[in-house]
Amino acid sequence: MLGKILVNRIELIRFSGKRIWSLIKIKVLRQCSQDGLVKIEISSEALKANFKELQRLAPEWGVAPVLKSNAYGHGLFIIANWLTREKLITPFWCVDSYFEAEKLRLHGFNERLLILGATFGNKIKHNQWDKIDYSVGEWELLKEIGDLETEVSVQIKLDSGMNRQGFRAEIIEELIKYLLDHPKIQVVGVFSHLAESEIVNSDLTCMQIKTWNRLVVQFRETFKTLKYWHLANSHGFILADKIVANVGRAGIGLYGYSEDNNLVNLKPALKMFAKIVGIKPLLAGEKLGYGGSFSALTDRRVGLIPVGYYEGIDKRLSNQGVVIVNGTRALILGRVSMNMISVDLTDVEGVKVGDLALVLGGVGETAVIKMAHECQTIPYEILVHLPSHLRRQLV
Repeated sequence: MLGKILVNRIELIRFSGKRIWSLIKIKVLRQCSQDGLVKIEISSEALKANFKELQRLAPEWGVAPVLKSNAYGHGLFIIANWLTREKLITPFWCVDSYFEAEKLRLHGFNERLLILGATFGNKIKHNQWDKIDYSVGEWELLKEIGDLETEVSVQIKLDSGMNRQGFRAEIIEELIKYLLDHPKIQVVGVFSHLAESEIVNSDLTCMQIKTWNRLVVQFRETFKTLKYWHLANSHGFILADKIVANVGRAGIGLYGYSEDNNLVNLKPALKMFAKIVGIKPLLAGEKLGYGGSFSALTDRRVGLIPVGYYEGIDKRLSNQGVVIVNGTRALILGRVSMNMISVDLTDVEGVKVGDLALVLGGVGETAVIKMAHECQTIPYEILVHLPSHLRRQLV
């Protein structure tokens, strides 16, 4: 009997060891990024220039970097490492969820975090990490926190007119009374969000700023624990002289993008490259790809590149998107497939299998802004659809 128990335990240990080794190998494989066929470069120079530009626009504000959604597709840990290494002065970092906050903590990042998304009371109750502020904009969550026996650091979200999250202006007196009656709820910040800050002279933005400026005065006068008050996202930095605030949240602007080019001095930080894995002829009259949506009028030379809509190359770029090979534009031919695009190399001199193509990012014809316009979407959607498994490198 004892021998059988020992055998079972040995088998369990062997299984556990294999399981651990398998998990390690899976993690390594995820970081290998298709054997080097695809890579994403993040420019530290561009990131730093963008940070300084936002500081210049609002010199009285602290800049709070937003790292949610894998740092807008740029890589959560790459951007966090960069911020830590550069020792840029930031009041806090913004993430979307407790999950993102915990990922950062497990990797040794100890800066103050604001969780912008919803976090339920049970998760807050069992939190083991320091320097985490929870966004609270609904009564249900506020009362859950109020019932806890521990102190909880919160930043109260106000609805200044976007009508999405946040406490509405007409119940502010009731809200303040509840917070004063529950001193274990430590109000360290108050904030709101602009609905269309990218639109110059927007009536809605002017109304939101007016509402915000009125409400924030009440909070500053009432809560001596208040450290942060902020309304602006990236485009809101150009309105700093109109907004009562001491912090601005740097989201898309930190990464170098301005939806309507209001932030003119930003530098896109991301470029995605992929190797050409095949070159073949396409004869006049032949069709290419799914559905045969491209027909060659003359003989063409076609390159195969191992990126598709799984890698973030939007399907709407079929037959109209462009990549850059050896400094020359090459049109995407046919449909964008799941993991493959075909491009026209007819006019590209000296090209060979293994050469790199710039498939997304930078400036010019592969710029994220241009792609977003062609796809009738916004830069955010293009960026956050870049899979997290693709290898990212800070350059």
